[in-house]
Amino acid sequence: GLIHTIERLRERNTLREDRDSLLQENLRHIEQQAIFERCLSLVSYLNLEAICELALKTFTEVTGAQSAALWLRNEEKLERYSLQGYRGLLDAKDLPMLLTVDEVPAPQLVFNGQAALVNTVNCELTEGDSDQACGFLLAMLHEGDVIGLVLVQDKIGGRFQESDRHAASIIARFTAIAIRNARRFYTLERIGLKDSDSAAYNMTYFVDYLGKEIYKAQRYGRGFGVVQLVLDNLDVLKHQLDAHT
Repeated sequence: GLIHTIERLRERNTLREDRDSLLQENLRHIEQQAIFERCLSLVSYLNLEAICELALKTFTEVTGAQSAALWLRNEEKLERYSLQGYRGLLDAKDLPMLLTVDEVPAPQLVFNGQAALVNTVNCELTEGDSDQACGFLLAMLHEGDVIGLVLVQDKIGGRFQESDRHAASIIARFTAIAIRNARRFYTLERIGLKDSDSAAYNMTYFVDYLGKEIYKAQRYGRGFGVVQLVLDNLDVLKHQLDAHT
């Protein structure tokens, strides 16, 4: 009787452990599905500013972070990354507006797609450790190409876990794809927004670009101005130019 009772208790304990393991597995699956659904919404956008705003929102909400910032690679100077946006507790004065490859902390981790623990100190990013780091830095990679960098920091109620960094790496990959698509679309769109005779941008391009700049100025509290340049006798100038080409 005693042996039978012990066997039943062991079986019951095994069943409970199996049930808990299956429950945890299902929860992880649900979380992964939710992350991928968010990521799919990222790649549905073709506006670069909208993508960056949504990416920052997704990074913070999925990882439980209170702050995030995003730098994009300069397409003309490939070793530079310009601050594109930020949200949460961060302020522009807390962040470097420009990051060069040499200034990226723990580059051996970051440029290989791994999260590097960092601190934000006096407008600089410095490599941190597991006890004192306030956040982590992650590259947005697409086919081995570093599209940009994202900083995630100020975890709500504790420190970032490996699961947080893993979730952020998934979001970073999808964000890189979305940004690459947006830039390609913008290049094609820009070709159609030029005057066929002068190759100058037309009014449609100006109105679209002006709207984006006004939004960014309002969003980040930046100064904004417009300069109007008027050319007299433009038709005559164009005719003279055509005569010399």
